[in-house]
Amino acid sequence: MSKDKPKIALVTSSGGHLTQLHMLSKSWESYNRFWVTFDKEDA
Repeated sequence: MSKDKPKIALVTSSGGHLTQLHMLSKSWESYNRFWVTFDKEDA
């Protein structure tokens, strides 16, 4: 099994939920990650 940190998916709708997930960045900033959200101006 790999000892690398896991890659996490940051999944959110746009707007307020996206802002809230950014506010939690200290929890996920040290991990490999990718975003899943809507293709909108505020995302």
